[in-house]
Amino acid sequence: MADSEGAVADAGTRRGDIQGLRALAVLAVVAYHAGSGFSGGYVGVDVFFVISGYVITRMMLSELRGTGRLDLGRFYLRRVRRLLPALSLVLAAVLLLSVAFTALGAQAVTARTGAAAALVNANHYLALFGLDAGYFAIGSKSNPLLHTWSLSVEEQFYLGFPLLILGAWRLGVRFRRVSATALLLVVIVAVSFPLSIALRHVLLLGDSAADLAFYAAPPRAWEFAVGALLAWFAPRIRTLPPLLARASSLAGLVLVGVAIFAYDDGTLFPDFAVVVPVVGTALLIAAGEAAPRSWMSRSLSWRPVQRIGDLSYGWYLWHWPCIVFALAMWPGSGLAAPVAAAVSYGFAEMSYRWWEQPIRLRPAATGRSTVRLAAACVLVPLIAATVLVVGHDRLLDTSLASDFALHLDVTEGCDSSIPLGGRATSSCRWQGTAQGEAVLIGDSNAGQFTEGLLDGARLQGVGLRVVTYSGCPFASLAVWQHGVALADCHRFVEGSLAALKELRPNVVYIASSSDSYINDPAIAFATDEAGAPVTDPGSKAQLWGAAQGQVIAQLTSVGIVVIVIHTVPKFPQEWLPTTMAPLRLLVTPDSLSIEMTRDGALARRQLSVNAEVAAAIFGGGSTIDPFDKLCPLDPCSTRVGSTWQYRDDGHISVGASEFLGDWFAASLRREAAHNSSS
Repeated sequence: MADSEGAVADAGTRRGDIQGLRALAVLAVVAYHAGSGFSGGYVGVDVFFVISGYVITRMMLSELRGTGRLDLGRFYLRRVRRLLPALSLVLAAVLLLSVAFTALGAQAVTARTGAAAALVNANHYLALFGLDAGYFAIGSKSNPLLHTWSLSVEEQFYLGFPLLILGAWRLGVRFRRVSATALLLVVIVAVSFPLSIALRHVLLLGDSAADLAFYAAPPRAWEFAVGALLAWFAPRIRTLPPLLARASSLAGLVLVGVAIFAYDDGTLFPDFAVVVPVVGTALLIAAGEAAPRSWMSRSLSWRPVQRIGDLSYGWYLWHWPCIVFALAMWPGSGLAAPVAAAVSYGFAEMSYRWWEQPIRLRPAATGRSTVRLAAACVLVPLIAATVLVVGHDRLLDTSLASDFALHLDVTEGCDSSIPLGGRATSSCRWQGTAQGEAVLIGDSNAGQFTEGLLDGARLQGVGLRVVTYSGCPFASLAVWQHGVALADCHRFVEGSLAALKELRPNVVYIASSSDSYINDPAIAFATDEAGAPVTDPGSKAQLWGAAQGQVIAQLTSVGIVVIVIHTVPKFPQEWLPTTMAPLRLLVTPDSLSIEMTRDGALARRQLSVNAEVAAAIFGGGSTIDPFDKLCPLDPCSTRVGSTWQYRDDGHISVGASEFLGDWFAASLRREAAHNSSS
């Protein structure tokens, strides 16, 4: 990926096939990210890893076999001049431009990723801290520096691997064991590959282990070691019969092609699947070693292919930020990503010609000047990351960010899997006067009403307690999502019910994203964990009504007034403004709004509304519906006038929630009047 010097073998002959393989790898990655086919193009990174292991080890072995020593200082200085200037340029440019072009919800993680990449540690930062998680996460693909993880892995390889090779070589010389280096490489493969598999299957640490398997250096080390073993056995590989070499090239091409075109985002990766592109790349390198004039080597050495290989490092650096910026500026455009990928090639050409090569080939370069260069290449991105942090903080103080802010239940820590009875007494509780207390409980569909109900409660002198757990339907049901039982959700519902009956607030408002649970085929319901799960909407609606009716009945039986809030109108297409560029939101906000007809919105939630009405009748509660407040005209829209009504396609904005304050106050007044008259 990073070192075009790798096209030079130990005899001083340019290995055109190596540069051709780099071109193949970067084309696969760029096409995959641009959404232009190549469903498994992400394996191009693994192709790069094997190539790097081969190239760097070949260079080191050439020096060791020729002189008996390895000039580590010279080695590191060359890597600095080859790698850091281009990386520093891209990091600084992307971080500064991110204030305007990176999605609002990804700017903070982008700044931290950039700082980590400058310090050669983006991979471990992303694996441990930087991958978006949680119900309201916008997704790691909005991070324009996500791809720097692989560069950090490679740089870590360059830092540590030469020391291992030198140590093994010296041990071999001392104990007259010429195979000590090869043994070291075999041990790395034997330890690293099982570690990668274990993180997926044996250690059972969940997503964090899978992230480590993908991003961390140790589980990836075996891929470099495979390339290094090819370099060690290169003299023997050159003696392979031509027929075997041709068969090797064909088999390698087939394996890499299968991975690129047959794998997709659903393939468990790296896991065992990574063996296919790694072995395929190894076979192609071996074939080029044994038969440098074969049809495969000649094809890979074609001049246009060579040029792409020369630019592979820069193109890899530039392509992903360009794609992410384009998608943030023109969300939903099918042309944004491919056009951005093509434009990024131009940036790679310019940076290679006018930045990378002049620095790398500077004739008067010294050790001191290279050290100063390295320091500048680290410091400049760190400064740029600081600028992005400051700029992002200022954006958060503007209406641009507040329009799409998270609701109080999230920011105040009310959103948790801990049942009401296990939470602190003062947790998420706003005191009223002597008019009693209301409780808002449910999932994120309940949380979005926090501001409005709080305003309404204050107008009526009523206290408010908020208890939410995103993604958890508040009903006495056993729930499965994608075949996985939501055990925490069941505990949350049952535990909170018991606490509510003991606490006995005056009013309990229940809200859940009932229409989504009922209509989503990935969600299954059953009356209990031993029951037969159902997934069709009609059956789920019946179970929902019965289960919520039981919840209401339990609460009303102890004198609690229960009000079910019907779900807000939800838009049928995915829409998340925090994945959009601040510049686009500022310049053309109206063009980013989406709409749907009132009839379509009503039809989408009809099953859930009917079920909740039936539940309220059965349990002795009542229902209220915000539909007309949020969709007064046809069509319904995420933006009304100059005001954003929604923060995403299924949740209203903080401003829209506050708009419902009087509506909630009227609801509380009705209940107070009803109680006083009865």
